[in-house]
Amino acid sequence: KNFTSKSNFENYNVCSGKEFSVREIIDMCKVATSKTFYLSKDKARTRKIDRISQVGSNHKAQIEFGWTPKLEIQGAVNDLWRQIRSENHYL
Repeated sequence: KNFTSKSNFENYNVCSGKEFSVREIIDMCKVATSKTFYLSKDKARTRKIDRISQVGSNHKAQIEFGWTPKLEIQGAVNDLWRQIRSENHYL
């Protein structure tokens, strides 16, 4: 595509397409880091728009590029933690 204009750019969601709760993601972070930590909810910082789970659609990336996830979410969290620990960031 022609990249001379911002209007020529597209957004793609590269995700698993599966729904996970915030608690599930936090538990995956605990597994990846081998750390034990506790969370508490601060009601003063909770917004009406906050959701207890998230799910994205990778349909557009699948259709346009044939893209599919290669890792399950726990594997992706583990890989991200390894990258952070090695300081070999690609973020």
